[in-house]
Amino acid sequence: MERKLVRNKTEFTELCKHWREVERYENIQEDYIAHPSEYPCMVLIEEQISKHGSDSCNFHYIYMSEFNEEETDDTVILDDGFLDCNIDDYKAIVGKCFRHGDVVLKVLGIRDDFDNKYYKDGHYETEFLYEQYERYSDEWHIQDYIWLQETVFNEYASESDKKEYMRFCFTPNTEMNIGREGMYFLGKDGLLYTDDDCSGERYTRYEEISNELFEQIRQEAIANDGEYKVE
Repeated sequence: MERKLVRNKTEFTELCKHWREVERYENIQEDYIAHPSEYPCMVLIEEQISKHGSDSCNFHYIYMSEFNEEETDDTVILDDGFLDCNIDDYKAIVGKCFRHGDVVLKVLGIRDDFDNKYYKDGHYETEFLYEQYERYSDEWHIQDYIWLQETVFNEYASESDKKEYMRFCFTPNTEMNIGREGMYFLGKDGLLYTDDDCSGERYTRYEEISNELFEQIRQEAIANDGEYKVE
């Protein structure tokens, strides 16, 4: 599902024109589809492929006001179902980089052990692989502890864990988004969120940044600390 930020009616009209004339979805007629009730808003574009040749495209809207942000707090309240994303949504963020304050991360991939009998029920698509770097003392650093690396390369690591997780150690700094305090959630807007106080009420949002900025930070962190090493 693609997403597009539109800031005004003119941008919305151009978006409709693109999906009608370029992408060839004839059902996107401005006179017949629901328009956003306010701007700016995020347009989620859902393509529906039909076996009978009548493909269609639907627009869904997420309004900035729905986040209910407070001026004194940089956390947000999310609507019910906002974090209900599927495997295609997770695939769409592979290669993207995000930042909140002094934390940056890049999504490297998702678990691809689809033959694992627990994959579907365990929602393993949420356990994506990423690198994360943190800034303190005015410098960027690697993480102090990386669960994935410790699980595979610790001297007490079991053979079963090595067999299951070795394939996901893309780099020495790769971590897995396992279920724990501080884990990342994917929103329907394609951004990442954390529930820092585990309340399920307010979330910290991580905005997308360029790959160039992430790589600059990554190189600085590695220059300061070296690659992660399991002791």
